[in-house]
Amino acid sequence: MTRPFLALSYVAFAACCAFLLAGIWTFTFEPAQGELLYYSKGMNRITGEGRNTRGETPPTRVEYSYQVEGETLEGKTIGMGFRPWTLSPFTQMRWKEGLRVGSSLTVYFSPRAPEFSVLHRGIDVVACFTTLVAGLALRRFSN
Repeated sequence: MTRPFLALSYVAFAACCAFLLAGIWTFTFEPAQGELLYYSKGMNRITGEGRNTRGETPPTRVEYSYQVEGETLEGKTIGMGFRPWTLSPFTQMRWKEGLRVGSSLTVYFSPRAPEFSVLHRGIDVVACFTTLVAGLALRRFSN
């Protein structure tokens, strides 16, 4: 007899570990001064503010440049998480302070692969918690 809920619980636990390890990995990134090139605020899912005319809910998008050892690089990643709001659900992220195109901000890049960068270091708390709870629930249903 197969137990599909048990197999799915292992998938959920693996996703939780992946979110956790990716967030921890960002703490090894080094800071660099960068410049904001583009910013598009996504929709506020609670108030509905930011919905476009076609009824779509566009995500938050950023583009930034930074220099590592004299080479100018560009990035688009906010953090190692599922959605930007899940990286810091209870407080505003530091990179959003004084946000406008052309402003300077701190970019964190991987020392081994400088082309890989983020604006927010840390664990995606919401994604880790959600996948952990889903894994526990699926494990319980597998009995």
